[in-house]
Amino acid sequence: MAALVIGGLMLFSVAGYAIMGIGRFVDNAPRNEIPTVMNKYLSSDELLSILRTGRVVIRSVHSSDCRECASRDASLEVFARGFQGYVVLEKASIDTSNMTDVSDSGYVKFQMVSPTGDIAELEGKEITQNMLTDIFCDITAVQPKECLLRDIAKNQPANNQSSNKTYQTG
Repeated sequence: MAALVIGGLMLFSVAGYAIMGIGRFVDNAPRNEIPTVMNKYLSSDELLSILRTGRVVIRSVHSSDCRECASRDASLEVFARGFQGYVVLEKASIDTSNMTDVSDSGYVKFQMVSPTGDIAELEGKEITQNMLTDIFCDITAVQPKECLLRDIAKNQPANNQSSNKTYQTG
């Protein structure tokens, strides 16, 4: 009888230990999700915390009187939503009366910043989805499948001429 009691205690202790271990894998902590589009000027701490997650930040900070910036922001938003989880778009329209560094086109910051520290200036370039994808794939630390497939497609020959060759033996 004593052996059965000791055996039962051992069995229940193993089961209890296993149930306690399962609780470690359940994450009850609230997640701080980073939105793909942020409609505010990011502080340096916010920018660093986003870059630490491995995402690329597109900074579109412009003066409030820039008319062309809204259409560019729409293109950037389409791009950012296409690479959700890899890109965060910072789009902000600010009062530039106290800013000294405003470009002729109305931008304070118009660049793509990678977590590795690479910065690609976007000002003065025609904003297209292909151009944005090329720049993004060049500077990102985490390569999404679109970038990897793009690299494979670029390395393939335009037409397969090797199957048309005939070889002569001597």
